Amino acid sequence: EARRLCPGLRTVQVPTARGKADLQIYRDAGAEVVSVLREGGPLERSSVDEVFVDVTEAARRCLEAARADQARWEARGVAAA
Repeated sequence: EARRLCPGLRTVQVPTARGKADLQIYRDAGAEVVSVLREGGPLERSSVDEVFVDVTEAARRCLEAARADQARWEARGVAAA
């Protein structure tokens, strides 16, 4: 039905190994994603495709910088919007 509705559809077959889906390519890609996300803060991997990142410290630093910028502007007599 999908091909009937979308004739240009291209499908990709998941590689197999020993008669089962070989998910190694997805595991490898997931590991790359996790290595990037780890830069954002501590993380907890809950499944092959789900990760929780604690951005509390990054958000705190961002807010502190914004407050410092606002204070500098106010010190020059510029009101924050």
